[in-house]
Amino acid sequence: KKTMEGITTGTLIEAGKVLAGAALVVVPLGIKYLKRKAEEKTFTVRKLDCAATIESRIIEMRARLGVDRVAIFEFSNGDKTVMGFPFLYSTMTYERVQDSISSMKGMFNKVPASWFSSLNSHFVPVTSNYGLFYDDGTAILDGVETMTPDVVSILKGYHIVSNCIFKISNNIGDGLLIISDHKKKLVFTKEEIAQIKGDTNYIANIMNQRPK
Repeated sequence: KKTMEGITTGTLIEAGKVLAGAALVVVPLGIKYLKRKAEEKTFTVRKLDCAATIESRIIEMRARLGVDRVAIFEFSNGDKTVMGFPFLYSTMTYERVQDSISSMKGMFNKVPASWFSSLNSHFVPVTSNYGLFYDDGTAILDGVETMTPDVVSILKGYHIVSNCIFKISNNIGDGLLIISDHKKKLVFTKEEIAQIKGDTNYIANIMNQRPK
């Protein structure tokens, strides 16, 4: 049987079958593609939201404490952050500085963690939470005064007078919060220490929400 255009009904049926078969393949692929794109967009948005939240907190901290720099260092074996030892590299993932201070973030992109072993070694024990190091070799570790002459060369090399380090969590592999000043010897009250610990807990919670 032929249609008005001379095309047989059988031909139309076969063409319909071909189109239907193609639709069975193309439609699911299209749905998968759109779903993947939506997931990628959600992943990116969530990642950016977490980054913006952390950035906002360190901006607030720097202004509140009146220091030159607040930054975060994260550790990794390679290109992805790991949740513990062993780690080989250290990257400054966040930084906020006073207007008169030059950023150091570009200097610390996947640098060997061994460069700062004299500082980081103090935070390997789970019980160690924070340390305040001075360029004269003195230090305060978890509230106890001590001497750390091995860190002097690091601080003087970067012209840092005071370098305060807080662990993001009990595990040093989760990262370190750095508070530094190039001009003055920082001294924090017990209340300020408690508030900084609260800041690190908040940052740790946001980091745990980051999509992986």
